[in-house]
Amino acid sequence: MDMVNIINSNKSYFSSKHKIDSVMLALLINRFQILHFIIFSTERLKYPHMVWLIILGGVISQLNIYILSRWLSSHPGKKGIWGVYDLFGNVYSKIFLLVWLCFMFIKFIIISSYYVYLLHKYLMTQYPKPTLVLVLIISSVYLASKGFSNALKFSVITFVFSVGIFLLYILLMSDAFVSIQDIFPLFGNVFNCNFLNSVLLIWGFFSGPEYLILIGPYIRSDVNIHKSMFIGNLMTIIEYVAFFLGTFIFYGSDFLPYVQHSYINMINFLQFQFIQRIEMITLPVLMVNFTLSLAVILLSSFKAILYITGSKKKLKENTLAFFMTSSFFTFACIFFILKLFTTEIQALFWDDVLLYLSVFTYTSIPAIIFIAILAKSRRVK
Repeated sequence: MDMVNIINSNKSYFSSKHKIDSVMLALLINRFQILHFIIFSTERLKYPHMVWLIILGGVISQLNIYILSRWLSSHPGKKGIWGVYDLFGNVYSKIFLLVWLCFMFIKFIIISSYYVYLLHKYLMTQYPKPTLVLVLIISSVYLASKGFSNALKFSVITFVFSVGIFLLYILLMSDAFVSIQDIFPLFGNVFNCNFLNSVLLIWGFFSGPEYLILIGPYIRSDVNIHKSMFIGNLMTIIEYVAFFLGTFIFYGSDFLPYVQHSYINMINFLQFQFIQRIEMITLPVLMVNFTLSLAVILLSSFKAILYITGSKKKLKENTLAFFMTSSFFTFACIFFILKLFTTEIQALFWDDVLLYLSVFTYTSIPAIIFIAILAKSRRVK
């Protein structure tokens, strides 16, 4: 079988007829959570023993993962946007999706602006920010135009790229000047004056799966959804612990709190003969995570807009309506980054806004779905 037939085969991961399987679903959960780790970073967790809060946050996150997996496994959840109608009814489903749409719109703008901020600050200072925004969003719109199923499969590619970056961090840990003693003590008083902020930050790290409440129709029927999502969340816990302790080993507990975006600055210390600035590779590679997340948010928002406006047609992602939706999101991002995301102080402010919004959505959306499922099951009885 030649390469073309392999790609077009029904068994191919990237065939248009192939729904996402258990591996893809696990990677999808993992990549959406890792995105928030990239944005929020860990230097605000000032002590090594905060690693136990990360582990605890991951364990509690499994409760939300269970609720979301129960929803996606249910008959309404497998119907996607129309399953929301079955769960809430006509009026409440539109209210729920309208509020959810507003949150997704705000997140789309802040996430895209924050990546452009990082790219402009550390790599492409000579390029105007609107140009960088356009490159990011056009790539996201292109991925979204391929449809929900193909966009979700992009999680495999993002994971492969991320493995390469992870190996670079392992190389850093082999340098002579790093010391494993910097991660000690691993036990201490976590209930300090920064405890509440640390809890919110860690809970924000694990947010992201709430974006995926509409992907039910694109999951294979034989997938154990809870197991796959559980594994994805577990992968996130392991990555967070590794990166968190790695920053302490590299910088030391005394210096780390003064470093901004430690994961980006760490990689700058790698020296290769063939390239002087390794961030010229790593920062663009991070773009695949942002592209995936923005594409899924855009697709979900498009479907929510069609439902709220009462459209009975199943419009595809290459129609004029999708182009108009994408254009609105694009111009909103350009306006936002030109007017409201221009200084370091504004970047920190919107970083906090995204954190609090992520904490709120990751807490409220699974809770609302759980209450609605519980209420509906009682009405049926």
